Amino acid sequence: KRKLNKINDLFLLFLRLFALTFLILAFSKPYKTSYNFIDYNKKIKLIIDNSMSMSSQIENLNKLEIAKNLAYDYVKSNTENTELIVGNTSLGNFANQEILFDQISSIDFDDFSFSLEEIKNLNDTSKFNYVIITDLQFNATSLSNFDSEEKVTIMPITDNNKSNIFIDSCWVKNYDYNSNFFEIFVKVSNGGNFEIDNFSAFLFSNNKQITQSIFNLKPKEDTIITMKFPAEKFNSKLYLLINDESYQFDNKLFFSVDNVEKSKVLQITNKKSNFKHLSNSTFEFIDFTFQNTYNSLENIFGFDAVIINEFFDLEKKSIEILSQYVKNGGNLFISLNKKFNNETLLSQFDIHTKNWSNKSLNVNKINYEHPVNKGIFEEEINNNMQIFNSSGYYKLSSKSNYNEILSLENSDPFLLSNNYFDGNIFVMTSPFEHNTFKNSPLFAPIFFNILNMNNISEKLYEYIKKEYYIINEKNKLIAESISNGNNEVKLKSKKEFGKLIIIPTDKLTKHDNYLIKYNDNTTQNLSLNYSRDESKINSISVNDLNKFIVDNKMKNIRVLDTGNKNQIKFKNEDKEYWKFCLILTLLFFLFE
Repeated sequence: KRKLNKINDLFLLFLRLFALTFLILAFSKPYKTSYNFIDYNKKIKLIIDNSMSMSSQIENLNKLEIAKNLAYDYVKSNTENTELIVGNTSLGNFANQEILFDQISSIDFDDFSFSLEEIKNLNDTSKFNYVIITDLQFNATSLSNFDSEEKVTIMPITDNNKSNIFIDSCWVKNYDYNSNFFEIFVKVSNGGNFEIDNFSAFLFSNNKQITQSIFNLKPKEDTIITMKFPAEKFNSKLYLLINDESYQFDNKLFFSVDNVEKSKVLQITNKKSNFKHLSNSTFEFIDFTFQNTYNSLENIFGFDAVIINEFFDLEKKSIEILSQYVKNGGNLFISLNKKFNNETLLSQFDIHTKNWSNKSLNVNKINYEHPVNKGIFEEEINNNMQIFNSSGYYKLSSKSNYNEILSLENSDPFLLSNNYFDGNIFVMTSPFEHNTFKNSPLFAPIFFNILNMNNISEKLYEYIKKEYYIINEKNKLIAESISNGNNEVKLKSKKEFGKLIIIPTDKLTKHDNYLIKYNDNTTQNLSLNYSRDESKINSISVNDLNKFIVDNKMKNIRVLDTGNKNQIKFKNEDKEYWKFCLILTLLFFLFE
């Protein structure tokens, strides 16, 4: 019993000692400092990627909305000394949580390419913390721009989508004079790793479908499809559409003809009938001017092309003007006359004539590689082809230098060209009265390309990320505003390099067909589209990004698991133990 009492006394002694010890510890408030990856003595730059690739959906939310939610989680525990950067633009420093929430909620998509090089200013020697929320559409090597003393936290928003079909571009090349239809070429691209079969593209005019095309696409490849539509639809609100479930911003392409300059063509002739198919059609791209004198040519420098149809003998001064015109970049077309071939002018361009031939021959050879024939033919035809015929032509000397466009069946040139400094000369060795060229279906498209050599109509739209837009000058009027029917933005305008440049006073953010309003209430179309810079999926995977960080020993860079809420707290609080010590004190007193 005495031994048990001693043990009991000893046990009470330890209980009282432990109780007193933990009571003292409770009042001393012990704590443990937690490890924080981020150095909170330095400013934090919170970066949200709002590029167009963030528009794709993950479980009924687009990536930008998910990025905003992650940013909210960060702000709840970190509001001091934070700079908010959206895309590549800083919105300023914020310490108030509510204001920061409002700034984040107002973020919308912007048409730019997300770039870590833009974010990290190499000229700034200051050290920061970076919290980057992005879908990883960047080059991993750009991480090497961050200093080892800077902490970089990357929060990836990724999905398993590796396919994106998008409309890359469109352009108009041909006009069918017989049916009064335009032909538009559309480049559609497959930016993913899957083959696509029986895919459709649609052409809309004023929100009504007018035609469609069905095609197949191999992985990482492009295809060019052709669509035809009536000429009277050309000045309406036109756009192309595909239905792809990946990125949505590149499923539409708006276009119009109003921002394409017409080629100004001077025709020097007494016979307008030879070009009536060009001048009297509903052709949108050529503005013809007629002149019946050959020896008053001082005004030709304002024209994109000059046609000399009836080639009479020219004065020396006229030859000098024509030579200088081509040298400065003009296009000169000459139809040789049976009586006057004017060797003096042609020799200026290294073309030399010989004798006239009355031999009747077919024109049946085409140089498919010549730029004039580009886009006219779907495939090469090499057998039994008779395009039209000629009953007489000028033979050329072997010392002539030229590129054939169309040739006779004996291989002599019928239509040829030659470069001269910045311009081009085109020569038809047979006059119109000695051939049936103008009755051929090739006549209109070939001359369309000749007369538009310096002004081909490929520019049917602009990209919205530009700060200014070049439009045709319209009767020297002042462009006052631009509108898509919902929003109207005032314009500033100025002349540069002979072009009218318009500058919106507020940023345009939506792709659409816009109307430019002039000070006399007239309007002009301008189509704006999102750029296709991020249409091809080039995002790095999380595994590859982590491997890159480990291989390059970047201990200052980490990639968070956005599904783990514990990681997204960012800032770990210090652990305090006084409550735990007080509870143990009470327990020991209770045992005592």
